[in-house]
Amino acid sequence: MASLRAALDAIKRPAIAAARGYDAAARRRPVVTGVLTTVFKTGAADAFAQKVIEGREEMDWSRHSVFCAFGLFYLGGFQYFLYNKLFVAWCKPITRTFGHRGSAPVKTFIDQGIQLGLCLFF
Repeated sequence: MASLRAALDAIKRPAIAAARGYDAAARRRPVVTGVLTTVFKTGAADAFAQKVIEGREEMDWSRHSVFCAFGLFYLGGFQYFLYNKLFVAWCKPITRTFGHRGSAPVKTFIDQGIQLGLCLFF
């Protein structure tokens, strides 16, 4: 049991150090960290889909570039601006009156009911 605990600690320590480093980077440069994270996530998801799910021998780099651009411009750029700037400005009176619990349903409706439909389904 002690060897299992030691093995888990050996895995846990670097993971905690990486998480703390990521947190520090996100606090220093939140936009850059967020954008880089979305590019990495969309790129990794497409690479996984192509290699593991579809079983491709060769990567389709033009498709991969589209996924990375989506992560960069839409997820990292536009959504940051939308959620952190526009939603805050639009819902300021509701937040001031009712708090974040009052504005959360409005923000969710704008996001799920309007923004996603306009940006992703048209």
